[in-house]
Amino acid sequence: MLSRLKLESFVDIASEIQKLFNEDVIIGVSDTEKMLAVFNGKKLMLHAKAGDVLKEGMPGLIAMQTGQRVVKKIPKEVAGIPHIGIEYN
Repeated sequence: MLSRLKLESFVDIASEIQKLFNEDVIIGVSDTEKMLAVFNGKKLMLHAKAGDVLKEGMPGLIAMQTGQRVVKKIPKEVAGIPHIGIEYN
């Protein structure tokens, strides 16, 4: 697991990483319990905020538990438009 300092570093640079993508992306950073930061896209808006508790079955939590990349279709109701969510550990 990443140290608290490394997680805080990811939060510090997440909005800059977001600018590297040509597509509209959401960048979220979490520890194993809660969201630490959410950087919404121009049109993609994640209905989550810093401090929200991760729930069982969430793709990000599955990625952390399995150590595998998780790719999942996300319905329109979650973020305003249907999209493909890609989560990394």
